[in-house]
Amino acid sequence: EVALRANPVAKPGAVNTLFAGTSSSGGAGAIVASKERAAGLVYVVVYVEQHSKNYVGTLIDIVEVEAAETGLVVVDAEAIGSDIAEYGRVVLDGIVFDFDKATLKAESGPALEAIVSYLGANPDKSFYVVGHTDSKGTFGYNQTLSANRARAVVDTLKNDYGIASERLEPHGVGPLVPVFSNGSDSGREKNRRVELVER
Repeated sequence: EVALRANPVAKPGAVNTLFAGTSSSGGAGAIVASKERAAGLVYVVVYVEQHSKNYVGTLIDIVEVEAAETGLVVVDAEAIGSDIAEYGRVVLDGIVFDFDKATLKAESGPALEAIVSYLGANPDKSFYVVGHTDSKGTFGYNQTLSANRARAVVDTLKNDYGIASERLEPHGVGPLVPVFSNGSDSGREKNRRVELVER
């Protein structure tokens, strides 16, 4: 006797209660559950399907959520030149700050060196260094933070790498020029950036 897609449990009972509100259809059902653990969020998906009277197939998936690794993309001198030539500006990927501060993190070093390399190869060019934020917080606070971050980049390039200060002019525009929606964490992360804009 084949019970493919026919639910053998017709009366209310434990199995029907178990699959109530799930995607059960005939002899198939799925349950999705999540649990927050110290190591992070874990999802468990159990799918059961009765193929025949004597065979019930089961699939179980366990998904452990981990934070995405950041800082993997760093701008290089060639990318800077390419974007400046095409768009007149470049996002300085790899420039990162302490949370809610204008203090450059040590891992900004490779991006700063790429900027120095590009500036050294193009001594006749001058730029605005423009800080951007997401839209969390007040406009005034974000505008000040973005200006301070732009200033921190300029000061570091001048003091640590010997770039002439007249070549770089810092400005902050806060949340005024988003490149993604501020409605998600990933969008806000991309909106928090520093750009080099040709003068």
